[in-house]
Amino acid sequence: MRASVIERFGTFIMLGALIILWPDLRVEAQVVIAEHEQETLGSVQVGNYSVLVKIAYQSDSALLAVAVPGSDGSSRYIPLIGSTYRGVSSFQLDLLSPDFNDEIWVWMSWPQRELLAYYRFGSETALTRFGRVKLLETPFPQYLSGAPVRFPKEGAEIPRLRASFFHYDDM
Repeated sequence: MRASVIERFGTFIMLGALIILWPDLRVEAQVVIAEHEQETLGSVQVGNYSVLVKIAYQSDSALLAVAVPGSDGSSRYIPLIGSTYRGVSSFQLDLLSPDFNDEIWVWMSWPQRELLAYYRFGSETALTRFGRVKLLETPFPQYLSGAPVRFPKEGAEIPRLRASFFHYDDM
């Protein structure tokens, strides 16, 4: 009899503690899920267009993106590299454009040389490692997926290096 009274009393205490602590636990979880942060690595003027390089961090992922002006004047984002943890490995990113300034090529030149994106200003899509993608309205997409595509060959006019951006590992 005495053991069942102690068990009931212990259960009552545990339920009371859970009721008292539950709102605090729920608020903390909401804060973590809603956490978004953007870091601008730099910007460059390409003709009449301002181009920004950003890293967008979420609670459990990161996205390296280039922000370009959309047709309505607001920023649109070209995804370059996605990460499944809250960080991006070290890199050097080079932004190239021909003298007539109507397109950009985004290359990663370190740790390995790789073409990440091609974009023609005024277009609603870009060629990326994810395939042909519609410009993102936010640097925090629900998902990214795609398949490799052929990038167009560089034209007769050789693109010039407009800017280099460096990032050192977040870890």
